[in-house]
Amino acid sequence: KRQVHGIHINSRMPKKEAKGAKGKDKGKDKGKDSKKAIRLPGDKKKSAKSGKKKWSKVKAKEKLQNAVFFDEERYDKMLVEVPKMRLVTVAAVSDKLKVSGNCARMACLLYT
Repeated sequence: KRQVHGIHINSRMPKKEAKGAKGKDKGKDKGKDSKKAIRLPGDKKKSAKSGKKKWSKVKAKEKLQNAVFFDEERYDKMLVEVPKMRLVTVAAVSDKLKVSGNCARMACLLYT
């Protein structure tokens, strides 16, 4: 025994209950005084199956092989198709003519 601030304290841990004692309380209702474990939103459920997190594999988007300058065919196509477009945007021109964004921007400037 130790003495702290005039109070005697038993330094030993309390003894564990016997294995048979656990099964006796199963059928009894504990009432309002029983403490239930409250699950918070951040808590994770521990189970035998849970282990390391498996990262999902994301499908990679294909790299577009767009032209970086206008050749004669693309330039002629741009002169015909861009004025007919309802909405002329860099993305729409780039997608339709298969040219880079910089070329599409220059094409948009011609028709604004």
